[in-house]
Amino acid sequence: MESRIATNESVGSVARTVATAAATAVAAAVALGILEAINAFITPETPWFVGPAALIAFVMVSRYGATVPTESPSLGSKNATFVSVGTGLLIGALGVWLTGWENLTHGVVKLPGDQLPAPDLRPVIAATSFVSAAFTEEAAVRGGIQLRLQATLGSYRAEALADVTFVLLHALRLGDARLLPYLVLISVVNGRLTSLGQRITWPIVTHGTASGIMALVVLWAST
Repeated sequence: MESRIATNESVGSVARTVATAAATAVAAAVALGILEAINAFITPETPWFVGPAALIAFVMVSRYGATVPTESPSLGSKNATFVSVGTGLLIGALGVWLTGWENLTHGVVKLPGDQLPAPDLRPVIAATSFVSAAFTEEAAVRGGIQLRLQATLGSYRAEALADVTFVLLHALRLGDARLLPYLVLISVVNGRLTSLGQRITWPIVTHGTASGIMALVVLWAST
């Protein structure tokens, strides 16, 4: 009986940890979208939303990036930097290929801010959205879920739970089913990088690099 109660408490604790981290990531994305809309409608000539966006990212990284690892890293900083940048470039290229060059360069793929009446802000909104997402999402998923739960669940199960959470956070707004392999791949790669490096720095770099490549292609094609 006591064992069952302890197990129930453990499951409840894990569920609360995952729900809190996921809700925080969603809240950060919603807040950024609201700031972008206010900026576009009221003062489209000045991209002041970048400041609050940076603050949101800082708060998220401060909250979840300070998670004390329960395991020793097996990947040094120098190698981790090389791997995270290299895999980010490869995954970004994969995303371009899966989406299709024609779709990326002919307006089929929409960027954050495309629906707002502020064309001059479009590059800033796109860049800020992707950079901010890399910080806030990886901080919540990798720091708030994976690193925080690996002592409770074990490294591999915590990693798998974080991977699934990341995919689910994006699945409903993916927009194009062809990008599902890209989404799964970046999730799995970032899970591995987090386990090996025991820091959220490396998934942030990979995420930001991969997303940045796709955004740059779209922006370049539309200028």
